[in-house]
Amino acid sequence: MRFQRFWVSLSPLRQALVAAALLVAASAPAAASAKVIILGDSIGVGLSLAGGSDRLAHNSVAIRSADILNQLRRIDSSQVAVVSLGTNDAVGNIKGVDKAIDTIVDYVQRNNLRIVWMGPPCVLKTWNTNVVQLDRLLQDKLRRHAQITYVSVADDNFCDRSLRAADGVHFTMKGYGALWSRVKEKSGLRDDRATPVRALQPAYTSASTKKKKKKYRAKIDTRGSA
Repeated sequence: MRFQRFWVSLSPLRQALVAAALLVAASAPAAASAKVIILGDSIGVGLSLAGGSDRLAHNSVAIRSADILNQLRRIDSSQVAVVSLGTNDAVGNIKGVDKAIDTIVDYVQRNNLRIVWMGPPCVLKTWNTNVVQLDRLLQDKLRRHAQITYVSVADDNFCDRSLRAADGVHFTMKGYGALWSRVKEKSGLRDDRATPVRALQPAYTSASTKKKKKKYRAKIDTRGSA
């Protein structure tokens, strides 16, 4: 009743504006306001710092490892999982990886999960050829599934040395920020909880803690595998 009185009190122009606003709100993608969580490998750790998102990601997770399924079992359909996955497979032989991809896809579909899969980024290594091949395979297989959005980051833009850590595999925080921007651009995600990168860094206030700061950065940026 109150809404009816409110509606009648509006001019035709204002009624039209309110109706348009309600239509936009109703049609907005659910993912835009869903809770974002980062899964996958150590590149996912850096991604979570850049986006200010919660994470289950950790070192040495691969498409063919049990870790990724264990991470997926810890989330539900109320969340959108951004999954950084593929680098630890590309560093070796990628033959047969398609079966493991199918296992992940099957789990996602059976449990009605929403996934944004960020593939392996370009690396400054001889095995970048594997990255390119795996990226193409993932693009081909994942485009068929509505619950999974694939984001490719294998292009040369991410091999800019100004974005990369010394190992040629991981990234500086500037690089992780660039990855996060690509993920948001291609998936339409918006993490309303995003926190500036600086606020996520430990506060080191004395000379005795400088070594800790150096160790922290190394853990995120300079490992030879993801």
